[in-house]
Amino acid sequence: MTDPRHEDALDGLDLPEIAPRDAWPKARVALLEREKVLTRERRRSRWSRARRTQPPEREETTMKQVNPYLNFRGQTEEAFAFYHSVFGGDEPSIVRYRDMGMGGTDDREGDLIAHVSIRLGAGTLLMGSDITDAYAGGFSVGSNVQIYLAADDAAEAHRLFEALAAGGKVTMPLERTAWAERFGSCIDRFGVHWMVDYTGEVRFGQA
Repeated sequence: MTDPRHEDALDGLDLPEIAPRDAWPKARVALLEREKVLTRERRRSRWSRARRTQPPEREETTMKQVNPYLNFRGQTEEAFAFYHSVFGGDEPSIVRYRDMGMGGTDDREGDLIAHVSIRLGAGTLLMGSDITDAYAGGFSVGSNVQIYLAADDAAEAHRLFEALAAGGKVTMPLERTAWAERFGSCIDRFGVHWMVDYTGEVRFGQA
């Protein structure tokens, strides 16, 4: 008689109700082949369910630039002098807080670096700035790296910002600033820091 444990697996197989002893090896092979088919079907089913839980695919994002952005506690000028010695190229482009009318009455903070950049290769910049005392509460080495996204237009900036901030934390709302039509920063739900920028027609220092 067939083994009751294999009755479901034998469904659809052309086997006699009582198989002679010399047919047993063939029955065993048939069972193994059917099990392989069932296993493949189960795997395809799981993959299909997993695909259905993923967000819909979007068209590829085409941004102008994606650049790393580093923060320091008063060491930005020293750090970028070092990076310039490593990577070469033009002298770093530096903007201090006092150049932006920031830093208050504290000359030390006015001398800190508000923005600096050096070129890495053809299309990538290494950017950075000093963190002032007012924003130093959450600073630590390791969390001082951000990813800067330069969007092609305002609509893309909004889409990227809203998607990255979903389930995370907005650290600066996406809005017009002295240097961009849209700029904002956020921490995504995995703890990664992002800066989203659309410069548009804004030119820093021009009315």
